[in-house]
Amino acid sequence: GYDLPWHLVALFCRVHSLPRSLTLLHELARNNDWVMFLYESDLQQCPADTVLDIVGGYFTEAALQKHLTILANNIAMQEQDDDSRKDSQNKGGQVPAGKGSQAIDDAISAPKDAIGFLERCRGGRASSGLGLLRHALLHRKARLAVVASAFNDVTLLQCMAVWLTVHAKSEEPEQPSSTVLPSPNPAEVAAQIASLCRHRSAFSLVLRALKIFDPENPLVDFVCFYRAFVQCRFKSCSEHLRRFVGRRQENGQYSLEVSPHVFRLSEDMVWYLLDGFPR
Repeated sequence: GYDLPWHLVALFCRVHSLPRSLTLLHELARNNDWVMFLYESDLQQCPADTVLDIVGGYFTEAALQKHLTILANNIAMQEQDDDSRKDSQNKGGQVPAGKGSQAIDDAISAPKDAIGFLERCRGGRASSGLGLLRHALLHRKARLAVVASAFNDVTLLQCMAVWLTVHAKSEEPEQPSSTVLPSPNPAEVAAQIASLCRHRSAFSLVLRALKIFDPENPLVDFVCFYRAFVQCRFKSCSEHLRRFVGRRQENGQYSLEVSPHVFRLSEDMVWYLLDGFPR
């Protein structure tokens, strides 16, 4: 898909905050390249209705078109449910019970949008990064964790933990968001990654987090190995494992340190594959 010239147009629109260009999505659909189509539509934040129109009008393989239509319809229904919940909460004008006094204070003081929060941070407040992470958790805005990584008062590890937490919670039923900022130690982040891989098979989510916040970490190769093993793609699995073993002795600065945390994580997950993985 990325050998198509239209991906440069889509990238230009995204970088310069211009209205999205759908031509690349049209071309990917005509080629029945459903993997790149879903990736690009997510990257461009296309509404589910737009995805549905493109699936119905441009894909030519009937079976593939049917599957993607079901997916797009489910996404559209989820978006409608989210909008309905937000409307009912706004009309009620009440803070959901169970948030606690700190949550109420944050809900009152926090702007309704990220731009408003950034405007408040223009004065160079020392805790701007922490504020963005709190805002990300309170409003389930994972992108704010990426913005927060530019500030010196938070670590990339904190930002990655918040990003993963927000995305993981977005797949759960709506509940009041905690405003207590997680200050995880590396062992806790490693446990979070292991849990997402073992119990939820959230490999793509973990890989996206690593590529945003810790792209050079050998853990990327290990997660790729783990995913390939679970999916029984053993040739690919051996290649990723070979890369991981070769790279884990490299000296480098990583958000999640290789020794001891990545070592321990990889050993625990391999033993899980050998002893506890359902066959």
